Amino acid sequence: MFSFITKLWLFLLLVAILAIAFSISIIVLIGVGVVLLFTIPYVFYLKWKAKKQLEKNGIYEAKIIRVEKLDD
Repeated sequence: MFSFITKLWLFLLLVAILAIAFSISIIVLIGVGVVLLFTIPYVFYLKWKAKKQLEKNGIYEAKIIRVEKLDD
């Protein structure tokens, strides 16, 4: 059988490993959150910019008219 001191050291080692794993998980979660915080608004900006460019060239309005004619 293991002695009490050996069990204590194994328990402390397990707690340390779990604490390190939890810390790494939190850091990764924060990193993903920061990336999403900047990526999602940028995607919406690019879609808005592309829509404005298509409207400027008259392509977007033509597609809307064509779809409306198909619905009739």
